[in-house]
Amino acid sequence: MSTACFDDRTLSDMMQLLEEHRLAYLIDSDWDYAYTGPAGHPILKHLDPQKRAKNVALGELRHIVKILLLTSKNMKKVEEQLGKMDVVVHVHANEGVLDVSPRGVDKWSGLQQLGIKQGEYIAFGNDANDIPMFKYALYAVMVGHHPQLAPFSSEQLPLHDHIEHSLVQTLAELGRVYSEKAMK
Repeated sequence: MSTACFDDRTLSDMMQLLEEHRLAYLIDSDWDYAYTGPAGHPILKHLDPQKRAKNVALGELRHIVKILLLTSKNMKKVEEQLGKMDVVVHVHANEGVLDVSPRGVDKWSGLQQLGIKQGEYIAFGNDANDIPMFKYALYAVMVGHHPQLAPFSSEQLPLHDHIEHSLVQTLAELGRVYSEKAMK
């Protein structure tokens, strides 16, 4: 397994930013995480559903791979400061979250590390951080709507209470279509 993490200099700058702006955060390492956000934040619904990782103190994390900045009194100023750092920032406007990754680390680069080539996969996603993966997909399915992701999408699945059924149906249909094309 390979993980790319923030370099020491960038990580030091990020820690200074966290302190300066008293940011609430979710910080992922290669396994465990540190979380200081509100107890009822929506992100917690999707965080480690099988409870395999631990929420630990920030100082216990090694190899930090992703930082989600959740709340600040001046998120615009935080975003401006991040723009001066060697990082990639995705703004999750609906949640008011800044998603920060080391430069050159995204879902497409992860697929490439697995040996997957352009046009060899079907992608599903729902946010701006899926754009690099969508750009090189054979077919890209946007779940819900995101204005930045929409131009890179082949299809959109509207969000509803039974989205899982729509996902299964779409996977089955795409499997049929592309297996028929491969047989020709």
